[in-house]
Amino acid sequence: MDAFLIMTDLARGTHGRYFWLQSPVNARNVSLPIATILRDCPGVVRDRYVIVTSLDSGPLQLTTQQIDAGWERRGRLALSPKILLATEVPFEWFDEWLIFGEPTTSAQLEVFVNYGTFSLAEPNPTISTMYVGSDPEVRQRLIEAVEPVRKRFWTQLEICLNRETAKSSQLNKNLVKVAVPLLTTLANETGGQAFFPKTVTESGTIVKEVILTSHTQYLIGYKPAKSVEPSAYRRVKVNLADKAGREKINAAARAGYTVPEPKPTP
Repeated sequence: MDAFLIMTDLARGTHGRYFWLQSPVNARNVSLPIATILRDCPGVVRDRYVIVTSLDSGPLQLTTQQIDAGWERRGRLALSPKILLATEVPFEWFDEWLIFGEPTTSAQLEVFVNYGTFSLAEPNPTISTMYVGSDPEVRQRLIEAVEPVRKRFWTQLEICLNRETAKSSQLNKNLVKVAVPLLTTLANETGGQAFFPKTVTESGTIVKEVILTSHTQYLIGYKPAKSVEPSAYRRVKVNLADKAGREKINAAARAGYTVPEPKPTP
């Protein structure tokens, strides 16, 4: 495992190459959640690099002393130098850290600790903390609402993390292997295009191309010759007829659609 997640007793688990620890807030325990982890397991951060995505629900505001020690600001994220002592990383109540064995940069991630019932653990220990009622239906809805957010967390982690030194000016040099085919497939299936710029200059050129493309969109539709079963997937291919004196044009369109369920009769 080459990364840890610590969120603000103690749940733990693995997901692919990641190992995570989670300490939900306990109203009966006046100790700061991460303080207990660092006291008992200082090796979690020692000789590693930390990305602080949340300090007490907000961004970590770096001090002059921290900047001089090598901390960097990337948007709302704070990137640490190599941590020698566990006490070098500030902590409060609602904190979220990503910890790596090597310098790692990241695109902007959501702050998942701010979603009240979010948890990586199953069963979800935060439900009892956030909901003190006794309605089983409400409790079940809260449990079900967490699952898509949890999936989004792991998807963002795989796509957004850029495993390179923080001082490098290159983009996507070490993009996670699963990210390229995942994003390419997603773009192709929905009629879009995925770009993987290598430099900031290249990013500017791509942005101009995207803006130009956004002004050449058309909405087309068709009615199937025969009815099909709901939930069936129908492939779609759009071809543009050639015209004399006009440059050949290719259409970018979604690859298909799922037949919707019929609307209930009022």
